[in-house]
Amino acid sequence: YAYGRFFDAPKVAHLGMDLLQAQILAEMMVEPLKYIVRRERPDGSDNLSFPSGHSAVTFATATVIERHLGWRKSVLAYAIASYVAMSRLHDDKHYLSDVIFGAALGTIAGRTVVHHASDYWAFTPMSVPGGGVALLVTRTK
Repeated sequence: YAYGRFFDAPKVAHLGMDLLQAQILAEMMVEPLKYIVRRERPDGSDNLSFPSGHSAVTFATATVIERHLGWRKSVLAYAIASYVAMSRLHDDKHYLSDVIFGAALGTIAGRTVVHHASDYWAFTPMSVPGGGVALLVTRTK
């Protein structure tokens, strides 16, 4: 984000801001769940196993990259995110459900923060004569 702002590169700044927002949103979903669920880790080190924060933040990053640059340019990011998630299993820090749920939360966070005019949907409730209600759906291209 800072690089894009400093060198007057708005697309880079937009990507950077979306990456920051996705990280923050992912952590805002993961951390409260860890303290609510209090699932013990496979290695017994603490009760903060579910969901995997490492999976969440790496998949959030990969999803933002995919949404900005396309799936071909995000293959490496998804490969790294998958490697991080699998390493949490290998190191006995998480169960499979922990990393899958963390990856899902990260993907949701990434998709939530990235908005482009080409995929903008708007839903507007409207009153209909005679007392009814209709939902107007519009998509901009």
